[in-house]
Amino acid sequence: MPPVPLYLAQDKPHKKVGERWWRQYQVPVAILLTRTLFLLIAVLQFVLTAQMFPIGNYYKLGLQWHYPSTHNYTHVGDVLFPKMAGCQVKIYGNSGLQSVSGMCSLAPNVVLQYLFLTLWWSVVPLIFLNVLNVLWTAIEFRSVSASRVDLSTQELALKRLGDAYEPC
Repeated sequence: MPPVPLYLAQDKPHKKVGERWWRQYQVPVAILLTRTLFLLIAVLQFVLTAQMFPIGNYYKLGLQWHYPSTHNYTHVGDVLFPKMAGCQVKIYGNSGLQSVSGMCSLAPNVVLQYLFLTLWWSVVPLIFLNVLNVLWTAIEFRSVSASRVDLSTQELALKRLGDAYEPC
């Protein structure tokens, strides 16, 4: 059998250390990455929803609804979703086609303002809870990895102690 080249013999222990670490920590790392992805998705959903509204401030919608200002007489939802708008209606009558200006009611906006308010009140706590979840998982992962290192050090010390003091 030919001798193993030196560079191959040196690569194997490093590869085994990495494989051993990955086998030992793959589940906690996967959980941490999954929870971080949940947080990223919630933040991205909130930001992209806010980008849909060029007028008004979606970021503060729930807080402005919960704590309305006293100097503003319009409802908070009316800024993002106006319920009334000026419109022109063409009417065909006895004298022909006439254009009448008036106010039109935008019925879908009444429903949409409460739908987006509900979305705001569901996403903001979700972001807050996901931040806590990621932090808790990171702390837990760090404490588990520290305890595993301590355990392996203790096992190694006991093994050395056992080898030194073998019973007769």
